[in-house]
Amino acid sequence: GEPIYIHVATDSDFEVALPDSGRNVAAAAAGGQASASSAEPGHPPEDANDGNWELWEDAPELPGRTAWMSGRMDPSPERPDWLQVTFPCPRTIDRIVALCYLPAVNASPRNVLFQVRQGQEWRTVAAAVDQWSWVLNRQFPPVTTTAIRLVVSAINDGWHGDRRWMHVLMGPEARNYTASK
Repeated sequence: GEPIYIHVATDSDFEVALPDSGRNVAAAAAGGQASASSAEPGHPPEDANDGNWELWEDAPELPGRTAWMSGRMDPSPERPDWLQVTFPCPRTIDRIVALCYLPAVNASPRNVLFQVRQGQEWRTVAAAVDQWSWVLNRQFPPVTTTAIRLVVSAINDGWHGDRRWMHVLMGPEARNYTASK
């Protein structure tokens, strides 16, 4: 989550190459429908995958970042919180990426299970334990699924101290996916 600074000599060739992370098949624009275990008024699950994650604050004629916010306090293994995105058709994915608010400032997920639905069952494909990053990016072997779910059983409270957490779901971004709708 920290910036990396690189010093490059004047007139040197320098190129930044980012890996191709594929298409965001969980976005509302791709047909993803978000639901959650709870939601704070004004922060529904649909805000998690609406694609509006570029701005922190409102600006004239530009909406600020939207995010789903849990309506519960203190998730636990016995009473976890979850955010789910259901796809319009089966998708083959190999990663889930979620953006969160900064853990040192706002409440954010600390212990998270990344799950995929296969048939009527949920299967855990990755986990984050004692996570302190604002980016949750987990890769796993490709799997075909009709939905993804993030199950949160612990949070970093942040200095706001309201014991609820927010995040913006970006993923999954997959190299392989079914294009049919």
